[in-house]
Amino acid sequence: HQNGKDPLLKLEFKRHVLQKLSVDSEQDLWKKSAKIITQVGKKILGKTSGKGGPQDKETWWWNDEVKVAIKKKKDMKKKWDLSGRDEDKREYREANKESTKAVAIAKVKELDEVYKELETPEGEKKIYRIAKARDLASKDLTHIRQVKNGDGLVLRDENAVKTRWREYFNTLLNKENPREAVEEREPNQGIVREIERSEVELALSSMKNGKAQMAYDRVPREEIWKCMRAKGTPEKYVRIVRDMYEDAVTKVRSSVGVTEEIPVQVCLQQGSALSPYLFDLIMDVLTEDVRKKAPWCMMFADDIVLCEESVEDMERELERWKIPAHISMLY
Repeated sequence: HQNGKDPLLKLEFKRHVLQKLSVDSEQDLWKKSAKIITQVGKKILGKTSGKGGPQDKETWWWNDEVKVAIKKKKDMKKKWDLSGRDEDKREYREANKESTKAVAIAKVKELDEVYKELETPEGEKKIYRIAKARDLASKDLTHIRQVKNGDGLVLRDENAVKTRWREYFNTLLNKENPREAVEEREPNQGIVREIERSEVELALSSMKNGKAQMAYDRVPREEIWKCMRAKGTPEKYVRIVRDMYEDAVTKVRSSVGVTEEIPVQVCLQQGSALSPYLFDLIMDVLTEDVRKKAPWCMMFADDIVLCEESVEDMERELERWKIPAHISMLY
């Protein structure tokens, strides 16, 4: 509670607790202590709404009138919490209205002074400073300029920090899980019908604006081509997808600058509308020998729901799913 920062209230709180607290037995110590602390806390510190303290609370416009009105409102709230009387409730609501009015008047008064100041030559410079500060506040960068290396030592040099970020993401984006390779299938070299404009328009219209497509960071690239061929995907489309992933790189933007390029050799592309479809295709190939029809088996991005009629059947089904060990490469 914010009132707990007041040193006088701290002493008063401690004194009341020690006066009321007496240990009859070790078994009742905790229950009795908790009850007394709660009672004394409500009496000395008051009671909050339970929503937590305000975040980044503005106080630049506070003045003596606002402080008096806010204190009166808090006192009335505390009084009403202790008594529960309708009369105290009405007094609290009236004090709440008065404090809201005082805050509004103080804001208008301070803003008038700010506007007058901004009309001066010095004020014009302040406008640019305010705009720059707000622009920086809107960016997704923190002010943390140090990171730890692999041994836990803190790095402060900007080049060392950027190198560490590059090392971290290079490992994250290129690490493969142990797996068994999917059997290579013969490529489909048949004639492929040209994609029509109406098909592209339909696919684009079904995409959600502002929604990045979910991708998965543990799919080895070579398994993508193998699974596409296993489902009979024309080799023309396999080559197109391979071209999309060839020499893929990324960069990391941090508070100390942008890293050098990081090669991305594992995972499906983040934000690509094709990635969910490729993941479904891969899972279809990897689980075709053990998968049952719904509702006995339902698969999601990071979950698999299995249903059986008995515990024994479920145990056998789980053993069946342990056989295709190459599925673990995705998780």
